Amino acid sequence: MTVLCAHDPDTTQSAVSLSVNVGHNGNPPEFLGIAHFLEHMLFQGSEKYPGKNEYSSYLSAHSGYANAFTNNRETCYHFLLANDALKGALDRFSRFFIDPLMDASCVDKELLAVDSEHKGNIQSDTWRFFGLLANVSNPNHPFSQFSTGTVNTLKGSANILGVELRDKLLRFHNKYYSSDIMKLVVAGNHTLDQLTEWAVSMFSEVESKGNTKPVLSEYALSKSELGRVVSFETVNDIYNIVLMFTLPELKSTYRSNPILYIRTLLGRQGKGSLYSYLQKRGWITDIDTNSFGLYDDGSSMFYIGIDATPDGMDNYAGIVHAIFAYMDMLTKQGLQKWYHDELHSVNAISYHFYERSNIGHWVTHMPGKMHNEQINFEHVLSAGQIIGEFNSSLVADIMSYLNPNNYMLMVGAKKHRDVECNIEEQYYGIKYNVVNMPATLKPEQSSFAEYEDVFSMPVPNAYLTSNLDIKASTETPLSVVNEPTLLRSNDKMEVWFKQDDQFFVPKGKIVLSIRVPAINTPMSHALVDLYNMYASEILHTELEQAQMAGLHYHFAVDVGAIDISISGFSDKQSVLLQAMLCKVQSLSIDEQLYKMLLAKYIDTYKNMDTKIPLEHARMNSAYINIDTSRHYTQIRSELDNITIQQLQLLADHMLGQTFFKLIVSGNFDEKDALDIAQMIDDTLDSKPLADYQSIQPRALHLDAGRYVYQAPMPDKNSKESATICYVYCGQSGDTYETAVLDLLDELVSEPFFDQLRTKEQLGYRVHANIKTYGKSSGLQFYIQGESNPTYATMRIDAFVH
Repeated sequence: MTVLCAHDPDTTQSAVSLSVNVGHNGNPPEFLGIAHFLEHMLFQGSEKYPGKNEYSSYLSAHSGYANAFTNNRETCYHFLLANDALKGALDRFSRFFIDPLMDASCVDKELLAVDSEHKGNIQSDTWRFFGLLANVSNPNHPFSQFSTGTVNTLKGSANILGVELRDKLLRFHNKYYSSDIMKLVVAGNHTLDQLTEWAVSMFSEVESKGNTKPVLSEYALSKSELGRVVSFETVNDIYNIVLMFTLPELKSTYRSNPILYIRTLLGRQGKGSLYSYLQKRGWITDIDTNSFGLYDDGSSMFYIGIDATPDGMDNYAGIVHAIFAYMDMLTKQGLQKWYHDELHSVNAISYHFYERSNIGHWVTHMPGKMHNEQINFEHVLSAGQIIGEFNSSLVADIMSYLNPNNYMLMVGAKKHRDVECNIEEQYYGIKYNVVNMPATLKPEQSSFAEYEDVFSMPVPNAYLTSNLDIKASTETPLSVVNEPTLLRSNDKMEVWFKQDDQFFVPKGKIVLSIRVPAINTPMSHALVDLYNMYASEILHTELEQAQMAGLHYHFAVDVGAIDISISGFSDKQSVLLQAMLCKVQSLSIDEQLYKMLLAKYIDTYKNMDTKIPLEHARMNSAYINIDTSRHYTQIRSELDNITIQQLQLLADHMLGQTFFKLIVSGNFDEKDALDIAQMIDDTLDSKPLADYQSIQPRALHLDAGRYVYQAPMPDKNSKESATICYVYCGQSGDTYETAVLDLLDELVSEPFFDQLRTKEQLGYRVHANIKTYGKSSGLQFYIQGESNPTYATMRIDAFVH
């Protein structure tokens, strides 16, 4: 077992993960989903700690939680809790890999949990896509197998074969769970010596069985699967076009990271990009690219995913043609070292000034890199972040695989015009069709001449950080100011400032909230949403270089407010903010882009009906608790009445009267903050906003009593229901009541989950948490599953009392 210990003196929590290098790839064909089922069963007590909820109760008592996940390559178990309880948690955790009970009395309950998890995914287009991709991949590769598991694939198979499911589970565990393929990560505020001592003493008993990792001999997408077109039906009214390529293994290329060079160029959205061309034709709304997992079979997959419009679906051959023409341009123009150097510079600076992430997320991310035997251990922290020297031959080699003879095309839509989807996938019920790829989808290089003046490489990035100087003096101690300072307040603005006096890094954050005139009707909600979509699209397309340079921005428009935040390196933040405001201030609505976004918006509201029951319960809860909330059916009823003239009118007058609040913090000084405020005022050039023109969301005041709101599921194909019980607890502005509520949440979450999910099996999604509506706070209990929602509500009520 390889162990990585990390000492963080400032962390308030400790986190641990243990990853076993076997996942779905180890599933025997007669017991599909057994790796995932083992993930559920492993926590059901150990010989040393036989209590079924001993582990979860211990974590809950120390402000912690546990979770696990299974993918094709690994099963990862992890937890997080208070520092002072780490030793006890490690001891309990280690026993699951030494002497797990996998209590026979828990088999049926956890089997139902696995089955419920799958049923909750059946209506998800994302899960359906990956289920279909598995179904049409190489049948001799385990990737082709259904992986989640159901009652039928597990207990049903056991009954047919005349064996005990628990016996097969123990055999799977005994075969694969070897210390030789385990990676353990332990992080906390304890010394490295202490963490190492605990890890060695508690995990040394885990049995070594040698390298038990599944051996794979074929590619997930072999030559037999490539060169085919898979058309499939979706649940939602969406249009997906996905190109799947087989590449050589990429694990050994982690240092030069050639796939990043290719990915970022294919995913660009600025001038001369593939996205810009296809979007202007009205064919696509988004493009996504990535390497698609490493399967220890000597290969990897690369995908190019397109969210298309109806016109794009009708012209998907043209989209495919443009994709290959763009890659031909990249090859013809030659591999550009300067572009690699920009990526190298941004990643190097970001890594050098790396901000501490959530420690729980970090420990679950690390084992995946540790399983890659190609990564030198001294590079395990920086792998994927620090890019080495430009390896043009390696980039060219990978580019050569992205050709028209090395891909499978998957085309998804709710309805296909000229294709009959007459094959049904077994586990998700996906209807699809497979044909050999026609010559029109294998374009020749000679056909790319029409794109010569269309595609081009990006220009050098103007947002790259050039000044890393620290504004605050690190030599003389600063008087610590815990709260921001109000620098200016008048009828147009409030300006607040807080300089970094603790971390001394060249980073900062600008938060700007602009209040604008508000009208609270379903139509105004729809127009504001469209305005948000349109402005966001313009910003994302024209300011993508800022994001490439390590600047992160958030832009959101709601009825009565525009919220902007910028974070990252402070050097060019004010430049980016001014560019954003100028773009928003001068929006001119292009008819083609408007039609495309309106169609996307309408489709979004059409697809609302097929959201999972829990999402419907949440939307209904917000609707009845917040006075400014509008139900999606109200907004949907207005969509046919929207015109481009209305949207242009809104854009012209949105910033006519404003009041803004600005907070500048980090590596800035007071002059910077005031200069930014003046720049905002000059750019907006607006009149003051009157108080009566703005609205403040108000929450429903609940008197003592019980209130019930019932609604049928719009999606008649959904096999599950959901219930949310909200217990009103008081005003969230009261510090004492907030602290008591936090404590109450810690006390009830684990027992609620244990009673209603683990013991009563009322659903897969069972949780309790704090929920705030406006200034009203309370405890929210929810269940989604196949159980009757009225009965689930009664059981929640019994638990609360």
